[in-house]
Amino acid sequence: MKKTRLRAGSPAELLALGPYLLGFEPTESIVVVAVSEGESAGVARADLEAFESDRQLARRTWQTLSRPTPDAHALILGYGADHERMVAALRSVACSIEEWTGSLLVDHVCFTDGHLWWPLWEDWEFDPDAGQPYDPAPPSVVQAVCEGLSVTGDRAQLERSVEGPRGKQAASFAAKVRRQLRLVGSMTDADATTCVLDLLMRGLEAPAGMDDLDQARLVALVQKIHPRDDVWLSQTRASAEQHQVLWHHLAQRTPVEFAVPVLSLLGFAAWLSGHGALANIACLRALSLDPCYRMARLLDEALVNGAHPDLWNDMPDVSA
Repeated sequence: MKKTRLRAGSPAELLALGPYLLGFEPTESIVVVAVSEGESAGVARADLEAFESDRQLARRTWQTLSRPTPDAHALILGYGADHERMVAALRSVACSIEEWTGSLLVDHVCFTDGHLWWPLWEDWEFDPDAGQPYDPAPPSVVQAVCEGLSVTGDRAQLERSVEGPRGKQAASFAAKVRRQLRLVGSMTDADATTCVLDLLMRGLEAPAGMDDLDQARLVALVQKIHPRDDVWLSQTRASAEQHQVLWHHLAQRTPVEFAVPVLSLLGFAAWLSGHGALANIACLRALSLDPCYRMARLLDEALVNGAHPDLWNDMPDVSA
């Protein structure tokens, strides 16, 4: 799968692209984008209130984003209805980054209330009457949609998308997975590898096109470390988007008792494809269900330390 490239011709287009960089609509939020050689090198979001209450948050955020790309510059985007609070917080974030680095790293600061947008940063003078009409669907966003990028309603909705099914739906699929586990338990490692990679290839082509039996068998297989690692090590930056779609689909079908390996594979694929919000959400969900699951813990370390997905190319084989 090719890497998606989106071009923003103005700060207003950057604001409109923000939700597509995150995968959900930010509300009462500040988004920091690291840009290196004209391309996004990382994106981080936090609630407006979080930046207001923690003076060191901007510094820690930039440390994480800039660690793999020390030459990066910052774009700071705001989304919120309270103009005065937003301007004050954006100024604090921008100044904190530049004071800490000792360099003029911030290229653009702007915000929108959903109806109008304002550029800031040069002299920090804010005139409410100087707002310009905000277009949430400029050409760059149209391109994003055409490229297959999507936006959920908000972060809470993205979190709900990895919680899995409940009630009869969960019980029905769990029963199918248990039956497949009995079959998987009798497989040799070689047979499990052949089976999981065959199912994986079919799933990557059309996740929703897999029947219940195939989906349940794939979920059952990745409960075992060896076939799970076969799936894990098959991921590349080129295939990560397809893996993310597949494992996100399965996460929505898999009940909690079998969810941790599925969520870990989803989180890893999201990290590898640059979808940081989904990676964090899937990882936190996996750790909440099993704090000792090693793959989820390794992913959490990568996310906390701001590891760049390109590092995966240099990693040795791993197992847990």
